Amino acid sequence: TKAIERIIYPVGFYKTKAKHLKAMSGMIDSVPKTREELMALPGVGRKTANLVLNRAFKIPAIAVDIHVHRITNLLGWVKTKTPEKTEMELVKILPQKYWPETNRLFVSIGRQFTSKRKYFLLKDIIISYSDKRFTHFEATLSYLKALLNFGSASSEETNICVCNAFI
Repeated sequence: TKAIERIIYPVGFYKTKAKHLKAMSGMIDSVPKTREELMALPGVGRKTANLVLNRAFKIPAIAVDIHVHRITNLLGWVKTKTPEKTEMELVKILPQKYWPETNRLFVSIGRQFTSKRKYFLLKDIIISYSDKRFTHFEATLSYLKALLNFGSASSEETNICVCNAFI
């Protein structure tokens, strides 16, 4: 377990995760390819199972953590109280083509806007772009990527895209 801890040290809760990984190593020969099988493993919840499905196997799934939950509520995409309910609502409204990048993008944003002050700054930035909800997923995701310099869209291209989406 100590060797695993050293390898995964930068990860949060690395000691607990090391114990789960050690336990898992004797339980499986290969990584399961269903949410149910993944969630049967020690330490694997819905978010982790969805991440594995999405990133390892390219199976459509939305991994909703606190960042995805907060930001999608902030955007007005959902009005939910828990990450689990957020996932259920996002599956209904967000086109599947956006599922793979949703977690990665919103976690990146969430990590940059960690304090309440920064969170309210993010809210002000988003609200300043429109008095409407961000219901145009393409424009919203392009804008948020540009906010992070994430991906290839330039800020100018994104500003035009976002403005056009709301005119």
